[in-house]
Amino acid sequence: MDDMIDDVRIIEAVEGIFLWTGTTVEQLEWPFRIAQKLRPGETLYESFESAASGHGFISQIPMIYTLGTTGESGYLKTRYGHVELTHVERSPEEIERMTRPAYGPVRIARPELALDDLRRKDRNLHLVNMEDYEEVVNELVHDQSGGSGN
Repeated sequence: MDDMIDDVRIIEAVEGIFLWTGTTVEQLEWPFRIAQKLRPGETLYESFESAASGHGFISQIPMIYTLGTTGESGYLKTRYGHVELTHVERSPEEIERMTRPAYGPVRIARPELALDDLRRKDRNLHLVNMEDYEEVVNELVHDQSGGSGN
């Protein structure tokens, strides 16, 4: 293993987790894949400020990926980004229903779930622009109805 590490094809992302640099996985996915690898058996999904920013109802761009987890809260520092894990009281079925596919193995919260997570943990609600939130939700409802208005 040391020969491969010295050859710079395999790098240690965090202690005990190694990545092959020749992979076709986008670097954007790596923090999510690392979090999932370190938290086997837990359900993880991007939410809170991260998802709210992605949906456009918080104008700030978070410097930390925030994931809801059915496991313990924690913090991961990787060379590809920092990940905050925040415990949520939700079933895997509820998470599946209220998220959509995003980066690799980790799903992203729909706007309603991201806002509910922020409210439940009383986190940065002052950053939420409710007009933008309503617009995002209305666009999603419109898109799901086929845009016909009927």
